[in-house]
Amino acid sequence: MPLQPGCVPEPEVPPAGWRVQASRHDVELPGPVNAATSMSRVCCLAPQVRVRRRPPERAGRGGSRTELDPDHPPAPRWHTVGVVRGVPGWGVVSAAAAPVLLIGGWTVAAGLQPRHFNAVASTISSLAAEGAADRWVMTLALAGTGACYVVTGLALRPAALPGRLILMAGGVATVLVAANPEPAGGGGSLPHTFWAAVAFTALAAWPLAAWRREQAAPAGLRAAVSAWAGGVLIGLLGWFGAELAAGGRQVGLAERILAGGQAVWPLALVLACLLSQSRAGRRRAAAGEAGLRAPGSC
Repeated sequence: MPLQPGCVPEPEVPPAGWRVQASRHDVELPGPVNAATSMSRVCCLAPQVRVRRRPPERAGRGGSRTELDPDHPPAPRWHTVGVVRGVPGWGVVSAAAAPVLLIGGWTVAAGLQPRHFNAVASTISSLAAEGAADRWVMTLALAGTGACYVVTGLALRPAALPGRLILMAGGVATVLVAANPEPAGGGGSLPHTFWAAVAFTALAAWPLAAWRREQAAPAGLRAAVSAWAGGVLIGLLGWFGAELAAGGRQVGLAERILAGGQAVWPLALVLACLLSQSRAGRRRAAAGEAGLRAPGSC
């Protein structure tokens, strides 16, 4: 990745071994680089970068400095100075559309039923079952929600890849739930039950695999927050499973709270990423202004 003209001042001493990695490309930065000037130089390259440098010289016997061997340099150390990749605008749209489609779909579909529909005791799937009035409403809502999960998983670049893949798998399973409706009369369907189990499990567990170690990671992707979100969703999944197995009178309520939470969490995470991007942008702007005021900086 080539440097922008004028971004790196002329070295005052021989190169100090600094390297910048941005978008999978390494770029040499001549020294000297210190805490006051490194950010202003780095900000010329990309919104998210990592800098590594050689460790300082160690004192030899008698307190004398030992020169670094240029032919056998020590292993570099990485220092994160930027932020993780951002979420594109189309990812924000898909994350916001998922809860709207799901909650709006079951609300509209319930209102279209000729008789009173008990949302506390009846499942969402019964609104899309064969023989249900205007079943296409809930079918399209489920398919659209699953597609939104897939798109959001593609767009949620700050999250760890395993978590994104699990979210996308849950989206695909949700689409297959819509494609395999329950039969008329509520007799049960093995394909529908299988894909519903896959979807609910994946959408409850994916936060546990999406967290990041970096200090620059958004708050929603830190280990404690991800564990809390995954724990809550898995707990709701257990409640729904218990209601379903026991034929409880609140199976519909448990399912709606579970499905609603699974639809809202990706949106909350996307908003947390946008907030982190905004803060990082302000920090980069401040660092860039400081670099422009410094003599010899970009």
